[in-house]
This record gives sequence, C-alpha cells and structure tokens, in this order.
Amino acid sequence: MGKREDRSLRIRGGKSVRIGVIGVGKMGGSFVERLIGMDEIEVINIHDKYRSKMERFVKMEKVRVSKDLKDLFEMSEIIFLAVKPQDFGGVADELKGVNKDGKILISTMAGVRIERMKKKLGMDKITRIMPNLAVKYGKSVVACSFSDGLDENEKEKIKKILRRFGEVIEMDEKMFSAFTAIVGSGPAVVFIFLESIMDSAIRMGFDYESSKRMAVGMVEGAMEVMKNLNLHPGELKNMVTSPAGTTIEGVYELEKGCFRGTIMEAFDAMRRRADELLEDE
Repeated sequence: MGKREDRSLRIRGGKSVRIGVIGVGKMGGSFVERLIGMDEIEVINIHDKYRSKMERFVKMEKVRVSKDLKDLFEMSEIIFLAVKPQDFGGVADELKGVNKDGKILISTMAGVRIERMKKKLGMDKITRIMPNLAVKYGKSVVACSFSDGLDENEKEKIKKILRRFGEVIEMDEKMFSAFTAIVGSGPAVVFIFLESIMDSAIRMGFDYESSKRMAVGMVEGAMEVMKNLNLHPGELKNMVTSPAGTTIEGVYELEKGCFRGTIMEAFDAMRRRADELLEDE
C-alpha cells in the first residue's frame, strides 16, 4: 500500500496554505527560504518597510511582494510577524480596520506577550515563537506558545510549518525569557567557546584554517557522540578523562577558573535582561 499523502495543511477544498511574512530581514528572510520548499504552501506573500530587503525574493518561486500590510493580510491565511519589538506599534496602527477574521498570526517579537498582541491587533489566533539563527539551515530549536483562540488542528498545522525551521518545543509563555537566554542568545556563548579553542590552537602553532577545522570538527564529533550514546555529559567527560592524564589537567584549570559557574551566571544574566525587556513593553 502506498504512503498516504499528509493533508493536514491543506484547507478549503484541497487548496494549499497561503503564507504571509511581515519583515524579511535575517529571520523573516530565513522563514521565506525554508518555506518555499514546502509542497503544501501555495504562495508566500512578503512585505517589508525597506523595499531593498524584498528585492532578493522577487524572482523566487511562490513569492509575491505585497503592496502593503492590508494586501498581505487579505492574501494570506497564516502570517509571520518578524519585525523588531519597537516596530510593533507601527504595524498595529497600519493594520487598524483590516479584516483579520480567521487569520493566524505567528510572532517572533521578543518581549511582546500574546495578550498584548491580541489587544493591539484585535486577533485571537496568535502563536508566539522564539527561534534562533539556525532557522536558515533547519537546525533551530523553536519555542512556541499558543493563544486560547487556536484549536488543536490549527496548532498541528502551525507545528508542521515550524518543523521546517528545526525542533519544535511547546511551552508556557512565562518560560520564554529563560528559553531566549538558552537558545536565542546561547549561540553567542558557543561561538566564544569555539573562538577560544581556535585561539588556543593558533597559540600552539596551527594556522587559522587548520584551527577552525579542528575546533568545529571536534565540537561536531562530540555532539554526535552525545546524541548517539544518550548519556549525561558528565559521563561522557569521564570517558575521555584518564587518571593523571592530559584531560584532567585541563578540567582542573577550568574548575579553578569557575568555568561552570561563569557559564551559568552568563545565561542567568541573559534571562534577567529578557525579563527587563518584557517589563519595558
């Protein structure tokens, strides 16, 4: 028996979904690039206040440039709002009087709660998400929280779309500040860690390209071991740490420098800042 087609995204007599993306900068642009490849998507309507940002998408298959936000809403069923939080007021003003019945909004705005969006936009079908820059490669971890106005079928449709960006984790909206710190800001910590490894290799005499290949390759390999063995990181550390060997000397130096505590403090500082931004909205 052949594999039955998944029609969970198809609506209204078998038609595919029409997507809208407001803001096609780094994040919104990555959404467009990842969604183009979905067979279930009929068209991606885009709009950005900076026309130059839309130019690279004009000739892409399925992409349509909307003349304004009213046009985008009229021609879309699920709309991504990928603008900076400080631009939300302007977007809300422009959407006053626009028919939003049945429309689903997916927002990436940090610090802007679902309840605030419902009041400002007059919508009840809202999803708040928090991805990171790995969206571009389909390797992000995406947090999502749904408003009460969405039914289970709609939630599943949204999750299917979000899986184009990476792993999807549904959570209470109150956990978004912590998630933002770990997953949203976390890549910066990883990049600093990688840079430190590269600098160490360069200090020992390796050239830049060799140092980069070693650092990235080592981290990728370590992650594969962790994913495949499914062991606690402490157990994996013990597997490569021999009595009186080289590894334990490095571990000792890291512990002397409060490596773990410094990492934990850094993430907590990012979480506190996310909370402060939420309070400032």
